Amino acid sequence: MAGFNSIALMGTAERIEYKDIGPNKLCKFLLKSIRTYEAKGTPMQDICFIEVTTWNKLAEQCQKELVEGSTCIVEGTLKQETWDDPKGNKRYKHIIAASHISAITEHDLPHTTEYKDKQSERIELIRKEVEEDQLPF
Repeated sequence: MAGFNSIALMGTAERIEYKDIGPNKLCKFLLKSIRTYEAKGTPMQDICFIEVTTWNKLAEQCQKELVEGSTCIVEGTLKQETWDDPKGNKRYKHIIAASHISAITEHDLPHTTEYKDKQSERIELIRKEVEEDQLPF
């Protein structure tokens, strides 16, 4: 059976760790991704933390470019790690094995009033379409 495993997330780098493991370099960090939305007129946020691992050249690049709170786009594959906790229970977590990371600087992000106004208009149009369609979910 064929499969496809690819993920791209944007967020901020938190708890960055660098290690030398023999001749290899490892960089691990948590990617904090926030999704904002509105529910019944109340602004809401879903915050997701997912561990990212990078090796060798990519780990070295991260060491040069990432600091706590850096905004970045991470591309890679999802992997599942499994271990037994001290009580003998199986534990699982998903991580991103990164293949590419792009650090985003403040000047890369659109901050103009014109951009923000267009985004607000787009959100209002989407909200009206959803209300008109009366979607069941």
